[in-house]
Amino acid sequence: MGKKYDGVKIYNIPTQVLIVELRKMIIPNQLGFKFKVEQPYNNGVIVKYSSGVSFTSWGEDIEVNLFDCHNGTTQVSIHSECTVVTQIVDYGRNKKNVESFFQGLDSFAYYYHKKWLFYLLF
Repeated sequence: MGKKYDGVKIYNIPTQVLIVELRKMIIPNQLGFKFKVEQPYNNGVIVKYSSGVSFTSWGEDIEVNLFDCHNGTTQVSIHSECTVVTQIVDYGRNKKNVESFFQGLDSFAYYYHKKWLFYLLF
C-alpha cells in the first residue's frame, strides 16, 4: 500500500459555495492539481484531483469530500495518496498536499466571511 495522509476540517460556509469554489478550480490550480472527476452523493460531493510526477514522487491522487452538515456548515475531508501503490516513501508530499489544500480553503473562508461582514455593515 502506498503512503497516504488524511485531514478533516469544518467550515462555516454552505456546501454549495465550496462546491462552486472547487469547480472554479482556483485553489487546485494554484497548487498544481489537475481535476479528474466530481461525484455527487446524498449529502455532499466528492471531487478528485491528481498531481503530476516530480523528483520526489510518481504523483498523488487527492480526494476532497464535502459533506453538508445542514446548518450552513460543511465538513471537508481531504485524502492524499501516492499514485503508485508500491511507493513507501513520499517525503512528506501527501501531508503537504492536504495542508496546502486546507490553507487555500482557509484563505477562501476568511475572505468569504469578510465579504459577508462588509455587506452586513454597508
